[in-house]
Amino acid sequence: YGICSGTSMSAPLVSGVLGLIISKFPQATSDQILSSLTSSYDPIYNTGKYIGTGRVNAFKAVKSPNILLAIFDGALDDQFVGGPNGQINIRGTASGINFLKYRVEVGKEATAYPSAWISVKGDTFTQVTNGLLAVWKPSSTNIVPGIYTLRVVVTDKNQNTWEDRTLIYIDSTLKDGWPKKISARDM
Repeated sequence: YGICSGTSMSAPLVSGVLGLIISKFPQATSDQILSSLTSSYDPIYNTGKYIGTGRVNAFKAVKSPNILLAIFDGALDDQFVGGPNGQINIRGTASGINFLKYRVEVGKEATAYPSAWISVKGDTFTQVTNGLLAVWKPSSTNIVPGIYTLRVVVTDKNQNTWEDRTLIYIDSTLKDGWPKKISARDM
């Protein structure tokens, strides 16, 4: 026996959990499989380095009779928000069979692993598919510059939850107008 770590060790474990999800939900879409995987983790604290959301948990991935979608739009990944009037349109999906509600939150402290959360948008009982989940002005929640974790939590009628997280960068020294997307044609 030996001790292993890193992606060489995690890849086969995650692949095994994906196999379990697909075997339980053979008709699941790729988004449902992703939502199930990213919502089925055990948090890991005090690692000293960014390792993602946590340790995959196979039981959590397959315990629910259905899969809800809790997915941020990929454009949110590593988003910069700045300026005194900066705001972010938080887009994504919160939906599924037996959907009850969703909420959007931001970590209370500037870290990838917050210990407490601030509400960006409270419990909302309407499903959203590839649309606007919330609009957030960091200045309205007294957020200081730094890297923050944004999450969407979707709950079904049996109180099972699915979530997605992404990191965003808040910098109040940036001029109004940020976030700004720069493409090759702008150069």
